[in-house]
Order: sequence, then C-alpha cells, then structure tokens
Amino acid sequence: MVIDYEIQKTDLFVYDTVDEVEANQMYAKSERMKKGLQDVLLVRVASLKALNEAYPNYSMDIARFLAEVDEFLCEGR
Repeated sequence: MVIDYEIQKTDLFVYDTVDEVEANQMYAKSERMKKGLQDVLLVRVASLKALNEAYPNYSMDIARFLAEVDEFLCEGR
C-alpha cells in the first residue's frame, strides 16, 4: 500500500500468499522511491475488512473519531 497524503491518493497492490517474493520486491522498490508525504506499507491480511480493522487510520475511516468528538461536544451542553 502506498499512501500519498499530498495528493490524497492510496494505491493498493494485492498479492496472493504464493507471490510473497514479488510483494517484498515491490515493497522494497516503493520504499526506495517514496517522496516526502508518503507512507509505504507491506501488510498481510485476509480481507479488506481485516485491513480496515487492523489499520483504521490508513483506511481513512474517521467515523469512530467523529463519534467521540460528538459525544464530547454533547457533554458540554
């Protein structure tokens, strides 16, 4: 996964378990080529749902954060 925060784009590269060598090579190449506001991650998950659960900050799911902010603001009323 290559996340570019500057242009707000995420590239997701999916490999089967048997293609582990190729996935590692792609990760190493992406890591060498990354620029300023980019993150390069190599993760192994069973599904996209599992990826979201393991790394909610990278899936840009801020629903939990917004719910907590809303709860905090409601308490102050």
